[in-house]
Amino acid sequence: MWYMEIGNGLGIMDKLARILTFVIMHARGIRRGIGLTLLVAAIAMVLLGTTIIEFQTARGAMWYWSIVFILLFSTLVVAYLDIRALRRDFRLQKKALFVATFSDEEFRRKIKEKHPDIFRKKKPQQE
Repeated sequence: MWYMEIGNGLGIMDKLARILTFVIMHARGIRRGIGLTLLVAAIAMVLLGTTIIEFQTARGAMWYWSIVFILLFSTLVVAYLDIRALRRDFRLQKKALFVATFSDEEFRRKIKEKHPDIFRKKKPQQE
């Protein structure tokens, strides 16, 4: 099973992080696959509609180009959703990196040694 091979000898948090990374990458791949499929279908329909297919009625042409438009619009929607997901993932990774960096005691000690005035509490001003 794939979940047994994920992290032999790793802690529970490391295993969980690897599983979540797999799920996120899988969702990203699905979104991009759907977007690519929609885009290829729309491009194929545009090429066929402009070169090979001859429409018998105006109504047939209207339906054909409406479907092409819907495919292109769907591609844009999927791309927008992918961009939102990427921004969300970036924001979460940035927050995790910030917490991991500033929660380290060694890092805090070094900062306090270099800049002791930053961590000094200011006295309230009296009027």
